Amino acid sequence: MDRNTIIGIILIAVILIGYSIITKPQREEMAEQRRVADSIRMAEQAVTKEVEKQQPEESVELPTRSDTTAKTGIFSSAASGEDAFYTIENDKLVLRISKRGGKPYSVQLN
Repeated sequence: MDRNTIIGIILIAVILIGYSIITKPQREEMAEQRRVADSIRMAEQAVTKEVEKQQPEESVELPTRSDTTAKTGIFSSAASGEDAFYTIENDKLVLRISKRGGKPYSVQLN
């Protein structure tokens, strides 16, 4: 390593250390963040207690969605149905592309 490389590495280290010192949060900022987090946690606990009070004695089991609907969400209608293929041919290869997703299904070299 020559002198320029060593100077460059030292400058990079000084910049990184200086940046981390300058951008370190102040004690007041950290106290404010803790206060906000505590108030959010207390509000969530209050909401949870209210919901528990309002729940009926007997729990009603809700119908569950199918596995496909759970995995694909609003795209479940696109995930169901028949799988069709488009064929692209030339003198060198035959390419079959799936209609769902546009993925290559098979490739054959001539």
